[in-house]
Amino acid sequence: MKKITFSFLLGLFVVLFVTGQSRVLVLNEGVFDYTNNKILIPPSVGAYSPSNQEYQPLVDIPQSRFASDLKIHDGSYWVAADQKVVRYHLQTNAIQWTLPVEGVRKIDFWENYLILTRGEYEKTLSAYVQIYDMNNLGLVFEIPHSSLPYTTESIIIKEDHAFIGVNNGFQFGKEVGQILDIDLQKLKWVNTIDLGSDGKNPENLMLKDNVLYSLNNRDYTGSSLSKINLNGGVQVLTNRLPEVNSLCATSTLIENSIVYQESGKTGVGKYDLATENAGPFLDPGKQFYGLSFDARSKYIYAAETDFFSFGKVFVFDQNFTKLDEFDAGITPGYFAFDYSLSSTEQGKSETTFQLIPNPVRDYISLPEHLNAGQIQAIDLMGKRVNLEMHNGNLNLSALPSGIYLIKLISNGRIYQSSFQKI
Repeated sequence: MKKITFSFLLGLFVVLFVTGQSRVLVLNEGVFDYTNNKILIPPSVGAYSPSNQEYQPLVDIPQSRFASDLKIHDGSYWVAADQKVVRYHLQTNAIQWTLPVEGVRKIDFWENYLILTRGEYEKTLSAYVQIYDMNNLGLVFEIPHSSLPYTTESIIIKEDHAFIGVNNGFQFGKEVGQILDIDLQKLKWVNTIDLGSDGKNPENLMLKDNVLYSLNNRDYTGSSLSKINLNGGVQVLTNRLPEVNSLCATSTLIENSIVYQESGKTGVGKYDLATENAGPFLDPGKQFYGLSFDARSKYIYAAETDFFSFGKVFVFDQNFTKLDEFDAGITPGYFAFDYSLSSTEQGKSETTFQLIPNPVRDYISLPEHLNAGQIQAIDLMGKRVNLEMHNGNLNLSALPSGIYLIKLISNGRIYQSSFQKI
């Protein structure tokens, strides 16, 4: 009977690791006093666990007035923070390197390249698009100010091309509506897509199949949505969003729709990709600052803040029915979904390994051939537990008795095993 029970539990653990969400990273922008040029609360990153519904701070980002992007890539999480890009180890939160870049806005990745956009208030930068080699942090490509004198924002990577929104958003009254097409194989700017007079100030680029969508804040007196068909030559259609009189504070792609919210309002609008109809959707009763959709869990994460005293995050289903809420740092605005140890979508085959001794009381040994770069364990309730490792041995003395599943990544492969703590 014990053997059957253990096998059943092990199967359940595998399901949890394959389908369950590990955590949600939250980028909090902090508080900066522009009048006195003083950082009051630095930007920070925290993590929310959907399994136990708990939030915990991870790192502060000192000497940064704000932060403007958060991405997970290659076992790290990356933050665009004012004058620099910082790379943190996904499991230990240790800084792996810092790249000084004045006015960095958004970041994205292609093979060994880090692509970034730039912009700064009342200051001219030498280039507003740059690409760096992540192996040596060397600059391999940029578009000089003489060729592109406008600030840039959102980035979408499609195959071997980077599409970049050009908004000139730091010069009020001089907004621009363009999307650059950069061939990443050739490191060459190959095309400029004009969004038209109603497509100025592109703020958020979204991709669905072979269609690129751009939400544009025009001249801040209303917003529009551009549809750019990338098949068989670029075709652009831009329409104003109805009943939006100011700018859209936030937007995100949710399955086959784009949802958006006008600044200062609580109602949410929706653009249906199939029918191309836009209009009011529902009213969740909150003014959101950040809005993201996790395509795997199907949850919406939305942030609320007053920009100086609190930050709260709501977890919704697709109909904006609240599932949970939690306090984060000040001004949470960006989210990244970490499935680094629970995903089989990375194309890495799973291999079992043996733990000795098992059952175990205090210490258990990992096989010598495994060089664990990332390690994670969960208990019967699906809750992550912290493990201390020293000289290849895991210290389990603080764990309660029970059955645990452990996963680790070694040399690009996922390994899993289980043990019983007595």
